[in-house]
Amino acid sequence: MKNSRRIETLVIEIIGVLVLFTFFGLLSVSMEKVETSSFEKNYIDNQALYAGKITDYYYDNHRPVRFSYVHNTILAVQKYRKIVFDNKTFSDLDLLALAMIESDFNPYAISHKNAVGVFQITHVDEYIKSSSGFKDPFDIYCNTRMGLEILRDKYNHHKDRKMAIIGYNGIVHDEDGNVRDNFYIKWLNARSILDSM
Repeated sequence: MKNSRRIETLVIEIIGVLVLFTFFGLLSVSMEKVETSSFEKNYIDNQALYAGKITDYYYDNHRPVRFSYVHNTILAVQKYRKIVFDNKTFSDLDLLALAMIESDFNPYAISHKNAVGVFQITHVDEYIKSSSGFKDPFDIYCNTRMGLEILRDKYNHHKDRKMAIIGYNGIVHDEDGNVRDNFYIKWLNARSILDSM
């Protein structure tokens, strides 16, 4: 286990160095065109390096996760966020925080309520029947697209980010009409962890 972890870390470092050389070679040209935060630019250009940091976080906390799961989730979020959300309502990191608390990036996760995949989709059969081209809820890309579409629907319904995140997890209000924000607090914590990387 340790040898495979070391090899995986070495591969990530090599990829990171190659990407950094490419990044710094293009930096002087792109600085004038678009003002992007250095964190966002680093994340966009170095998905593999960022996936490695997330994987390391899990290992450091004795909760191993496969690098490929994290990396493919990052790529899927980048691919579908701009398609599903026509505005900047949710960033990539907002969505990755959701995947983090829903499944720890495990595409084969199944909850006690039969929610499946990275974004813990419920009522999969109904969703697949109504969606064209998405047949495998355990596929990271399919599951991500489903999850983002569900979150978009929640946002369109509530017109509020916080309520959309809470609604993604289920019921928004308890029996007394109070907002059930424990899931939102978990999401904020996950978002904070991702921001610190």
